Amino acid sequence: MGISLCMVVKNEGKNLPEFFDNIKELVDEIILVDTGSDDDTIEIAEKYKCTIFKIEQRENWIIEARNLSLEKASKEWILVLDADERISKKDFERLKKLSENEEFTGYYLIQRQYTNKIGEAGWISSKNDSYEESKIANGWHENPILRFFKNDKRIRYEGMPHDIVDKSVKKIGKTCLTDIPIHHFGDMNREEQNKPERNIKFLQRTLEGESEERYFILFQLASELLGKGQIEEAIEHLEESLKLNPDYYLTFLNLGGAYIKLKRVDDAERILLRALKIKQTSEVYNNLGIIYSERNELNRALKKFEKALELNPNSADAYFNIGIIYLKNGKEKTSIPYFKKAIELNPGYANKVRLS
Repeated sequence: MGISLCMVVKNEGKNLPEFFDNIKELVDEIILVDTGSDDDTIEIAEKYKCTIFKIEQRENWIIEARNLSLEKASKEWILVLDADERISKKDFERLKKLSENEEFTGYYLIQRQYTNKIGEAGWISSKNDSYEESKIANGWHENPILRFFKNDKRIRYEGMPHDIVDKSVKKIGKTCLTDIPIHHFGDMNREEQNKPERNIKFLQRTLEGESEERYFILFQLASELLGKGQIEEAIEHLEESLKLNPDYYLTFLNLGGAYIKLKRVDDAERILLRALKIKQTSEVYNNLGIIYSERNELNRALKKFEKALELNPNSADAYFNIGIIYLKNGKEKTSIPYFKKAIELNPGYANKVRLS
């Protein structure tokens, strides 16, 4: 079975040589849609014998570019990647075998968004990971994403800004979740500084229309605003999202975290306790521990952090926060192993504490 690689780019000259060298053994053709590059992107793509198309960036250009790449693909299967993403070579054969299975129309891969940030929900430590690619960062967040599917002209991208093919794929066949990672390095090389602003504008425009998933659009918009530090505005959207869908766990989690940042600990506790009724996770217990620590209820905080560690034994955040509790209780020697473990799991914590 042949594989078409479909990608949309703009000014990716720095990323493309390594990207193409990595992926050329896996795919049989590369369909590249350029959206206005003024660097050497086109010259590099020509060198690697890509089939190149060009469009201008205008309203709905992301979806237009994605769908153009699908229309021009000629092989039996389509793999969608961005220039700051990689498939490990050790997964090439696994991916090819998926295309031989006639049962499924599309496959979800696990996008790993690498980051060196600390204190983020859902963060997974790179320590002891088997992939060489993960050594670029202290850890990552995971996001299942439908990026490998049959070449069927009924499959189309839709939705802004996080354009997806999920609906159209599921209309014509079955999908399967795999454990094959897409290694995403975007946060490690954030040259496209205007991307959050672009996403915010798209989402605000989408909210002007009617949508059955308005709660999720509000959640996405709030997530972008949180990333820019616009906490109060993000809270407004999260509260509205929660009214529309009171069962979406991630809204509770982000809203509780936003309240904590503004020191609104009573509001944060109320929201996070509601989150626990939906889903018990390490992140919720860790945030509850932070609330009780802020109130100086140290024993209560310690129990929450220990529960967070029980649910995720590799939580650098929980180890660090337990160390802080022991430090506040005057037990410096007891705190040190917890700080060391936090730093071992996430070296970013080395800047937060001095070990004697």
